[in-house]
Amino acid sequence: MSLQAKFLEVSHPWKQVLHHPHLPKFAMARSTSRIATNLIPIIISWQILHELHATLWLTLYFTWFTVGLAVGSFGGGLYVDTSGPRKVLLVSDAVRTLICALAVLLLNSKFGICTLGMVLGITGGISAVASGVLPRKLLTDELLHIGVSFMSTIGQALFLIIPLIGTSALKLMSSSQIWALIALLYGVSTFQFLRIPDVGLTNRSSKFSLDFSLKSSFSALIKDPHLYMFAVLSIVTALTTTGILDVMVPYVLVNWAQSAAGTFGLTMPLWGVGLMIGSILSGFLKPKSFMTLVWTHLLLAIGFLLVVQSSSLLIGIGLAVIGLFTGYLRAITTTLLSLLVPEQILGRASGLLDTLDLILQPVSLWGAEFAITRKAIMPFIAVCEIIVILGILISLAIGFGSKKVKQAASSVITRS
Repeated sequence: MSLQAKFLEVSHPWKQVLHHPHLPKFAMARSTSRIATNLIPIIISWQILHELHATLWLTLYFTWFTVGLAVGSFGGGLYVDTSGPRKVLLVSDAVRTLICALAVLLLNSKFGICTLGMVLGITGGISAVASGVLPRKLLTDELLHIGVSFMSTIGQALFLIIPLIGTSALKLMSSSQIWALIALLYGVSTFQFLRIPDVGLTNRSSKFSLDFSLKSSFSALIKDPHLYMFAVLSIVTALTTTGILDVMVPYVLVNWAQSAAGTFGLTMPLWGVGLMIGSILSGFLKPKSFMTLVWTHLLLAIGFLLVVQSSSLLIGIGLAVIGLFTGYLRAITTTLLSLLVPEQILGRASGLLDTLDLILQPVSLWGAEFAITRKAIMPFIAVCEIIVILGILISLAIGFGSKKVKQAASSVITRS
C-alpha cells in the first residue's frame, strides 16, 4: 500500500467525525468550559499558597472538590442515562457560572472554600460522565475511538493558551476579575449548549426504576473482568496522581523551586498539554493488547520522580509526562467502556467507576499533606511507585491477559 493510500485510509474516518452535524459543536462548547475548569486550580493554588500561605486550605478545597466529583459521578450517571448528555452539560455549566461569580466571597472562609470545592466537584463529575457518554450516543462503533480522541483533543488543545491566560491573569488582574473571567467562560459554554438541538441524545429506554438502574450498574462491574481491571488501575491513579498534582507539585514549585508567578502559571498547565498529546495518540496508536495499559502506567510513574525536583524545568517535564500517559489512558478507557457496557446503563456504569476512583482521592490528598508537614516528600513518592507496581500485579492476577480481554481490545482499538 502506497503512503498516499495509507493516509487516505487513516484520514477518511477522521473526516466523517469532523463533518458530523453535532459532535464538533459539542466539542467547541466543552472546550470553552474546559478552559475555565483548568484555570481554576492554577488560580486557586496561587491565591491560597501565595496570599494566605496555608497549605491546609488548599488541601481542604481539593478534598471537598474530590468528594463533590464522587457525588457527581455517582448520581450523574443516572441523570445522564435518563436526561441525555446535552441537558446535563447545559445545567452543569449554568451552575458553575453562578458559583464562580460568587467565588471571591466564598474564598474568605474555610466554609466558603469547602462549598466552592463541593459545588465545582459535583458539576465537574456530572459533566465528565456526560462527556464520556456523548460519543456513544452520536457515533457508530467504527468511529467511536476517533470520536473519543477528537472530543478529548479539541478540548485539551486549548490548554496551549491556558499558560498565557493564567500568567496574564496572575500578573494583571485582581482576584475578583479573574473569577469574573472564569464565570464568563462558563456562561459562554452554557449559551453554546443551548443552541445545540437535543435530537437523538436522550436514552430511548430511560424509564428504569432507580433500584433496577443501580443493580444493572453493579452487575456490569461485577461480571465483567475487564471492568475489574480498569477499576484496579483507576484506584492506582487515584491514590497517586491526585495528591502529587494538586498538593505536592504546587508546594514544590513555590517552596523548592522558588517559582515566581509567571513561572508558576506557565509550569502548572503543562500537565494539560501532555493530556492533549496523549489524546491525539489514542486516535492513531494501536495497542496490541491490554498490556499496553501496564506499560503506560509504568511510564506514568517516571513522571512522579520528575515533579519532586528543585528545578522548575524538570517539574514541568514531569507534569507533561504525567499528562501524556494520563490522557492516553483516559481516551482508551472511555472507548472500551463505551463498547463493552450496554448503552442504556453506560452512564451509570461509567459513573460508578469514576466514583470508585474519586472516593479514594482524598487519601492521596491528605497523604501528600502529611508528607509535606513531616518533610517526607521522597518517601511519599516511593510509596506511590510501589502502589503502581502492586496495582499492575493485581490486575495481572485477576486475568489481565485473558482471551476475552485481548479480543475486546483488538476489536475496538484502531484497526491496522
